[in-house]
Amino acid sequence: MYRDTVVSGLFYPSDKEKIISFIESNKGSETAKEAKMIIVPHAGYVFSGATAVKTISR
Repeated sequence: MYRDTVVSGLFYPSDKEKIISFIESNKGSETAKEAKMIIVPHAGYVFSGATAVKTISR
């Protein structure tokens, strides 16, 4: 299934390279045990994006 973006450029950058750069710059260097489940905030890219990236990248 393919879905066109409807909020690209509003809640997050429309440029793929800017999103990749944001993700790379917010990855944590900490290591953690393998998780069976995580709870990640999703209030919006500018509000909780860094927290989501750090959580998922562990």
